[in-house]
Amino acid sequence: MEKHIIELEEALQESLKTVEEMHDTRNAAVENISLLRSTNDKISSEFQKLKTERNSWKNKAEGLSKEISKLSKNESVEVRNLHDELTRLREKNCALEEELSVLRSQKRVALAELQATQLAHEQSIKYQKMTGYCGESVKSTERQVELERMVSEMTEYLKAKEMQMETLKLVNEALTNDIKEMEYSLK
Repeated sequence: MEKHIIELEEALQESLKTVEEMHDTRNAAVENISLLRSTNDKISSEFQKLKTERNSWKNKAEGLSKEISKLSKNESVEVRNLHDELTRLREKNCALEEELSVLRSQKRVALAELQATQLAHEQSIKYQKMTGYCGESVKSTERQVELERMVSEMTEYLKAKEMQMETLKLVNEALTNDIKEMEYSLK
């Protein structure tokens, strides 16, 4: 029986030792839980900050995307307007080239007419000198002066049209360059 008591006391001692170890483990676990809660709170706080920052950047990205879309639409409208203007100027340029061609043709005809009139006038003067008749000389001189005036006016008009054509060509080139630059910048 004594042996049985000793065994029971030893078992009791071991149980107390195990209880004490379990108590120490529990205290360590409580400290770990406290430390983990503190770390969890810090991580949750950092997570919330990052989430807020992410949402802020997301909103900014959406705003920038809308702004870029809006600018792109505006630039597309501007490019379309410039393209329409360029097309209109090219059409006007073609019309002016045709008009210039007609005016050059008219100038050649007027110069030929002037030369013919001058030749006729010179022949008339020679004839009048030979015959002594001067009545037609006055009319011929008036006709020559009128034709010279017409040729001078047509020449001035043609020069003005040529200058206008050169200006339109320069404008067309500048607009073409602007459109190319805008198309390049849109890419």
